[in-house]
Amino acid sequence: MDSKGKAHPVAATGVFSMNKAKPRQPEQGQAMAADGRLRRSERTKHKIVSAYLTLVRLHLREPSMREVAEVAGCALRSVYERMSDTHTLRLAALDHAINGTLRKFDVRLHGLGRQLRLQAIVGFQVEEYEQWAPLWHFLMQHEHLPDVKVRLDQIRHRVLRDRMVELYRSELAGSSEADRANWLQLLNATTSLESWQYHRYFELLPVEKVHEQWVWYVDRILTAALSGVEEPGAAMAAR
Repeated sequence: MDSKGKAHPVAATGVFSMNKAKPRQPEQGQAMAADGRLRRSERTKHKIVSAYLTLVRLHLREPSMREVAEVAGCALRSVYERMSDTHTLRLAALDHAINGTLRKFDVRLHGLGRQLRLQAIVGFQVEEYEQWAPLWHFLMQHEHLPDVKVRLDQIRHRVLRDRMVELYRSELAGSSEADRANWLQLLNATTSLESWQYHRYFELLPVEKVHEQWVWYVDRILTAALSGVEEPGAAMAAR
């Protein structure tokens, strides 16, 4: 009230708002707490799967649950609460990798000569293989398990074979549809996971050397494919 005993409008509004405020129902608090626990659990699971993938890429072997817990920064019990055994963790890691967002090949190739274009294209492939191949290479020993085999085939198709069309479409623009499919199949075989596995893990070649060899192979395949066909880059420059 003011000095004359009249209620101040703001104060009255404040009292009214306080009177109208409703206490939170117990069910609402429980739901919010459960939602918070679920989010924390999912974050922990993500850390566990990421730790597994990191260790596989570093050591090319199955990490122990204790090693995964250490890298994830959580208790060993937390790993077992979310992954009953190593096989469950193995499948979760594959699913995480498969469902992840694929990088876009957004290098601007317009106006570049073929050698520079191939350097960029094959360089992108090499980066993809360096990320994906360790997991694929390690889990090939479990390919006899149906649930693992299905996921490995998804990696092969989604990350590798399907990317070939995207990467080499413009390079084979002058070929017929049937010829293009055949040349893509040859390119796929030349720069396959098996080829990467052989060069990197058996010949122990550095990434740069594999890149150099694959550019050489791809260049010769495209030379044969486009024999008598005007190169896309030259056609563009002539316009």
